[in-house]
Amino acid sequence: MKLCSAPCEMTCYRIRITRIDSTMCLVIVIFLWILTISRGAPVKVSIQHVGNRITCSSEGIYPEPELTWSTRPPSKVSFKNTTTVEQTKQQLYNINGSLIASLNETDRVYSCTVSTQRNRRRASLRQLPSVTGSFTETTIPCPSFNTSPTSLIWRFLNRAILEKTGSGSNYTVSKEWKQHVKAVSELGSLTLLGLSSEKEGIYTCEISNVEEMLINYTIIQISQGNTYMTIIAITAGVVVLICILSSVCLVLYCRRKRGQQENSMTASESGEPNI
Repeated sequence: MKLCSAPCEMTCYRIRITRIDSTMCLVIVIFLWILTISRGAPVKVSIQHVGNRITCSSEGIYPEPELTWSTRPPSKVSFKNTTTVEQTKQQLYNINGSLIASLNETDRVYSCTVSTQRNRRRASLRQLPSVTGSFTETTIPCPSFNTSPTSLIWRFLNRAILEKTGSGSNYTVSKEWKQHVKAVSELGSLTLLGLSSEKEGIYTCEISNVEEMLINYTIIQISQGNTYMTIIAITAGVVVLICILSSVCLVLYCRRKRGQQENSMTASESGEPNI
């Protein structure tokens, strides 16, 4: 008994610590769960437009949420109730709703709001007027809130162009778009360079603040005339520059040749050997 007393005590000590740790973890988990239930799980809403349908969804909410649709300015669109609510094993709620609508009306904002007794969050979509881009420089507006957004994401055909967080001037550009992105304004407008017909399509800017997330859709059409004229102008400029340089070189060569001939004639007249 004496020989194993120390090891046994050490083993018992370790077992007690393990049991205490497990109990503490369980207590912390229960505490956090009660805190989440009492305060309400935060609401995060996603919205997207596919075809003629706008869908809105949110997950992991407590208590049971509600989903409502609205437009700005008001519309005669009838909002059919297609909302479904599911409860998870963790006693949280997932909610999903859809609306049949067209984004052909520019500057009309379609919004869905997911709300509980303690929290609410709104997500919105807006179709902006199309923009005619050019090879030289194209600026795409991103009308936002009255204040600077807390986050900004620009996409082309659902592929990320750049991301910006906070009100600073720093942003991250994807490798594919580094040669095209010139600048991003404080309110989110994007200025691009060297756009070709391959960059025609739908551009979206997703801006967020503490209360709302707004996605602006803009269709960009590249003016082929401007692109071709720019290429032709650049090519013509290069050709003219080459012609000027060739002319200068020819003149210098002729002057040098003429000088050599004059020196040769002068030397022959004076009887000096022509070196």
